[in-house]
Amino acid sequence: RRAAIRVADDDPEIDDLDLKPLFPAEYDLFLEAAKKALGGRAWDHTANCIVFGEGSIGYVGDADAMGAWAFDRAKIVDSEPTEAYADYALKTYRALVAEPGSAFVALSLTHGGEPLGGPLVFKLDVENLPKSCAHFNALCGLGGEGSAPYVGSRIHRIVRGGFAQGGSLPEGVMDDWESKHYSAKMAEVQAAATAELGEKLTLVELNLTAMSVTVLRQFEFQGGSHEYVIPEEEAELCTQVARALSVCNRLLGEQGMPPLRIAVEGHTKYDRNLVVENQELSLKRAVHVKDDLVAKLVELNPGSSHASFERLFSTEGFGGDKLDARRVMLRVISPAEARKVASADAPPDTADAGAGSLPDESFMHSHSRAGIIGFANHGPHSAATQFYVTFGPVPTLDRKYVAFGKLVDGLATLRALEAVETANEMPKKPVEISTATGKFAV
Repeated sequence: RRAAIRVADDDPEIDDLDLKPLFPAEYDLFLEAAKKALGGRAWDHTANCIVFGEGSIGYVGDADAMGAWAFDRAKIVDSEPTEAYADYALKTYRALVAEPGSAFVALSLTHGGEPLGGPLVFKLDVENLPKSCAHFNALCGLGGEGSAPYVGSRIHRIVRGGFAQGGSLPEGVMDDWESKHYSAKMAEVQAAATAELGEKLTLVELNLTAMSVTVLRQFEFQGGSHEYVIPEEEAELCTQVARALSVCNRLLGEQGMPPLRIAVEGHTKYDRNLVVENQELSLKRAVHVKDDLVAKLVELNPGSSHASFERLFSTEGFGGDKLDARRVMLRVISPAEARKVASADAPPDTADAGAGSLPDESFMHSHSRAGIIGFANHGPHSAATQFYVTFGPVPTLDRKYVAFGKLVDGLATLRALEAVETANEMPKKPVEISTATGKFAV
């Protein structure tokens, strides 16, 4: 590296020097393109770095060849010890994996019961596609504890020169896994939230292992009205609920888990002569509480948008309560129900997408290279669990399918997957996901 910099400084033929650190799969793809462009001796290049230049310089070779070239060209000797370069490489790699707004997931495959190469490691664009990445993370097992929903599922379609497709799950598998996984994961968040909130909660009780945020007294309203009985007391109740949600959702985010979502349910006493009117009144009360909670969340989280907190709530009104005619209850929405709520929030043309489908978040990433991963669908806003990985550029997928990540290690495994023998695009021997690890640290 230093030799290259010194040569570039002294050699009038070299206008610019480009030192490009890459993830393993990105380097492999870069090397494939470089061999085609350079030709000749470059076709035999196998080292984990390549040096070349424009014009008369052409292909130089690996790091050792670079040292010899620098000496021949400018009598420059690189005295830097090998250990220093190893340390520099490690620091550069850590900087790559520590980039904000990204996470990594890994999938291992078997073919006919035998391992198919090493793991496929993907970098997800969490910053720009948080919902898509959170959904895929959940399917991969989030932190990797226990069996993830994807484990045992198959790559059922292989289109050479195009893509591989897999991730079809039996109905209910995702829901069953989430219920088990969340109850265990929530215990950690429960302990951390309780320690942080301490005595600040006198009206709210946390029981996250049971997916419960309980208010010790309900919001109370004046008869026939959606106005509070004692506004000051309700304001304190809103503050405590909002504080609990803020802390819990921050801790959940740190664990790579989706935030708590709350159903705000208004109730009035049953009267068969006033069913519609009472339901409307109940809904007004629920919306009143939701608006106050959102306002308090915005106040407690400076810089956050109003819309980001609106998405945490659903509201509903009921007119069949025989016990209490003036209350609003809060209920934590289960992960499975949250997906249905998200689906209901999608644009009107998604009516046929099916419960639990994922709205199309963004088409910002193109399918311009091998290793692009995204969700398959059967029309707008209909993605569920099936995903695809490209074997090369597939521009026909652009603006139709949401790509949310790219392969950063395991290109040899991807090439082996593409080479699997098929009949009518189906593998003749089953290709299964043997392990799946979501959002892990490298």
